[in-house]
Amino acid sequence: YGGGLVVPSYSDFTRDVKVAFEDLFHEYNIKAEYHGSEHKYKFPWTKGPLFVATAEKKIRGPNWAYAAINELTLISMERYREVIGRVRIKGARFPQIVSSGTPEGLASDYYESFVEKPMNGSKCLYGDTRQNAHNLNPNYIQSLYDTYPKQLIDAYLKGLWVNLAGNRFYYGYDP
Repeated sequence: YGGGLVVPSYSDFTRDVKVAFEDLFHEYNIKAEYHGSEHKYKFPWTKGPLFVATAEKKIRGPNWAYAAINELTLISMERYREVIGRVRIKGARFPQIVSSGTPEGLASDYYESFVEKPMNGSKCLYGDTRQNAHNLNPNYIQSLYDTYPKQLIDAYLKGLWVNLAGNRFYYGYDP
């Protein structure tokens, strides 16, 4: 069965996701085909394609067995609910929705949806950029420590939900 990949915008897809996919396909010798006019991938291990949709407009019509969302907190809650409504194929072995992105503060609707009142059967996994250091420029992590205040380190490096509302720059001011 086919699935869906939702990205904030088509430019996000072509700049980030498509490039990363192509690198992985090349590295692991995967014979995937991207059909740009139909916005879908065809993989050798499945009959159904992976459709690419953007959060720029409503997601209508498709029936998906699974879905993935890139940069979840950059799309609206309305689009997220549409994705939930698309994963509905009865015969799907693993009808799952996976999302990735940086937690964007406690005021986010997603904080409530994933931390305070998670959906039944859902799980929120946290990723720490330092665990991916072998794939990054050697100076990247230190540059974050050198330039970010504590709240941004906690959110963008450690992947934690933190209060980012107001006081981003003056929280530590001590005259």
